Amino acid sequence: MKKLTVLITLCCCHVAPAYAQSCADLGFTRLTYNEIVPALSGKRIEATTPVGVTPPEEWNEDHCDFNTSSALYKVGVSPNDPVDPRAYRGVWVRAGSPALGGFVQYNYRPSTTIYAWSLWGNAAGDLCWQDTVGSTTDAIAIDPAPIDDIPAGLPCDIP
Repeated sequence: MKKLTVLITLCCCHVAPAYAQSCADLGFTRLTYNEIVPALSGKRIEATTPVGVTPPEEWNEDHCDFNTSSALYKVGVSPNDPVDPRAYRGVWVRAGSPALGGFVQYNYRPSTTIYAWSLWGNAAGDLCWQDTVGSTTDAIAIDPAPIDDIPAGLPCDIP
């Protein structure tokens, strides 16, 4: 939960790390509207803050199938762990349009605030999230490619 709180704080407050770089600066290319769903749907994302972002953080989230529930689960130690269980946290959706470009929106429950990030990728299959609100263009999180092959856990529905 601490990791998720830091991510939300970074996004809401637009905290600029001392060595902030954009996803493009880090060698990523912005994904198109049609590339977003295949990049995230049904996958476990184990992301970290980019190098130089203080404090360094990492978090794990299951992005359930976009065509069924679009549920978003925080992944903990295990589903039944009393301290850090896997737990429903909200929904994720692709927004925008093919003509205007796409981005990912996250609605972490019980909040009604929606967080939006552009999604970027590279030839290795890594992903990078970048703030889409305000004037900041800082990379917020990076997901290394080998983790993308881990499917989202179960259950994967909206409780």
